[in-house]
Amino acid sequence: MSTEIELILFDLGGVLVELGEISARTSWFQPNLSPKENWDLWLTAPQSHALEKGQITPREFAESFIRENDIEIDVDTFLDEFRDWVIGFYPDALSYLQQLSQSYRLGIFSNITEIHWPPLKQQLDESGAITDYFASYLIGQAKPDVSAFQFVAKQTGVLPEHILFVDDNLINVEGARSAGMVAHQVVGFDQLRPLLEQSGLSH
Repeated sequence: MSTEIELILFDLGGVLVELGEISARTSWFQPNLSPKENWDLWLTAPQSHALEKGQITPREFAESFIRENDIEIDVDTFLDEFRDWVIGFYPDALSYLQQLSQSYRLGIFSNITEIHWPPLKQQLDESGAITDYFASYLIGQAKPDVSAFQFVAKQTGVLPEHILFVDDNLINVEGARSAGMVAHQVVGFDQLRPLLEQSGLSH
């Protein structure tokens, strides 16, 4: 595989970046649903997709999500908790990317908002490891849409079959595969290094 892959494309949250436990956000979600069911609700909510595509502002998103899901929380508290949901890069994640970048072209494709992207982008820039950036709210495209992966591939100039994509959500992995990419699910940074080693892509 190492001779075929020209670009390794990473998701951020749940792969390189640690997120707070979804179950801790009990004030956001339905108490009668499991953490997985609430997470699926979040992933598939029209408001979430619109926010990630930059079609609505974070405040508009919060107001709509609270109203549609009948959540007892005020908008400012919701936005504060949403901002704090991103903990930061996993230990050693940035240094590992720097090592990988010595041998491979690396990119980021993340469903992300204007709240979380700037500080993460700054750290990635400082690492010097990433050459291709795709923040969903800036490109107006979001996973798991097949068209989003096709857009990303076209922008990089790399054929989909020569792109390895890793994401913590299976629905996004399936979207990438439908677009012709090689794609794998990893949940947490601890799973990333073994996957790349098994794929012959370790540094």
